[in-house]
Amino acid sequence: MVHIPLEGGVQLLDGSGAVQEAARPPVHVLIVEDDSNARTLYSRYLSHGPLLASEGVDAIVHPAASGEEALAIAASGASGAGRIAYAVVDFRLTDGMDGIDTIRGLWEIDGETHCALVTGVGASVEDEIEGRLKEEMLDHWDYLAKPFTAFELRTRVRRGVATWLARQAKGRRDIQNRALEAALRDLEHAQAQLLQQEKMASIGQLAAGVAHELNNPIGYVHSNLGTLGRYFEKIQEMVAAYELRLQPGAAPAAEGLEALRKRLKIEFVLEDLPSLLKESLEGTERVRKIVSDLKVFSHPAESDPKYADLTEGLKSTLNIVWNELKYKAELKTEFGELPPVRCVEGQINQVFMNLLVNAGQAIVTGGVITLRTRVEREMAVFEFADNGSGIPPANLRRIFDPFFTTKPVGKGTGLGLAISLDIVRKHGGTLEVASELGKGTCFTIRLPVDGKGAEDA
Repeated sequence: MVHIPLEGGVQLLDGSGAVQEAARPPVHVLIVEDDSNARTLYSRYLSHGPLLASEGVDAIVHPAASGEEALAIAASGASGAGRIAYAVVDFRLTDGMDGIDTIRGLWEIDGETHCALVTGVGASVEDEIEGRLKEEMLDHWDYLAKPFTAFELRTRVRRGVATWLARQAKGRRDIQNRALEAALRDLEHAQAQLLQQEKMASIGQLAAGVAHELNNPIGYVHSNLGTLGRYFEKIQEMVAAYELRLQPGAAPAAEGLEALRKRLKIEFVLEDLPSLLKESLEGTERVRKIVSDLKVFSHPAESDPKYADLTEGLKSTLNIVWNELKYKAELKTEFGELPPVRCVEGQINQVFMNLLVNAGQAIVTGGVITLRTRVEREMAVFEFADNGSGIPPANLRRIFDPFFTTKPVGKGTGLGLAISLDIVRKHGGTLEVASELGKGTCFTIRLPVDGKGAEDA
């Protein structure tokens, strides 16, 4: 075994910042030659002067007298740092397999090994390799025709080892890239789960209010249905009386039709029926609208950006959180004309919900929440202003930090604003806050109308 020193090294920084030299793992070169003199000569050629100085590695030469010995050497190091980077293989091996069989065996052990076939004087390389080496492996081999100089041998080995090192580096980069891609996918999956959990947490906090909003229309629809049942009985009794009077030979009724009509209050029933039906239809429509708006938040949002009417999205979100706001604040809206905005609508609606809930929680009673929308320089602008308690300056710097919250247990996860900021940034927009203690807070969202950045949302 011959060690060939290679100049250069890898520069590393130690803990103090100073540059240190660190040796890279050596590369292994295999010489397969049945002539002992030739083996010695090739080793001497390779040890004469630096080999691949710029790579900063040492080369270790392994001599083998036969193909079988060469394969045993390659197999012993194939699973570790002793992988053969380059093999110089004589074509005419007298003991056992020839050079081409040896190369094929080396490739079965390690398909990355670069090989050089040494041919005799006047030999035809094309005739010798025809049909015996796979075409897809032709970029992994070279040839040398005898006689050759030390410079020629060193040059071929340098090129082959440099190619092998480049392949290893690319392989490591590919592995690292795949690992990074997998980590990114895991992160995106975790982020999507976190967003969905925050959505469900928001709905959970609003559940009592939503239930109240549903209970009101359901309550009067239920009451109206009871009244409709009684009205139906009255009308049914009146119709039966008319049918009885119309029968041939029917005796006069004990109670006249007009008297029955007055007793059953048929005039009032007929007047009340349209309004009763109208109220019931309005109630069921209210329930349908609340359920429809809830579905936006209770199901995972689509990930593909589309053009959406965010004014309607804001109204739908307001419909869900209204019970949280209506008893403590007056709502004022100043909606300008907004063009459709390219975005992931479900995510933007989640931001709207978070900001509306925050505004409501900042007000104890008798407050005002003002919502404004407008367009500024191809940006859709949304303002959520309240005249609540305001945010202390010390907290204002931290409100977008994950898990930071000043709310009581059960009132917030500390993720709402952090997730909102992340969503807006991924849409290429900004989320800003201005607050004055004791006077109120205003959050301002700016989103590009054309959705630049929404592909990453």
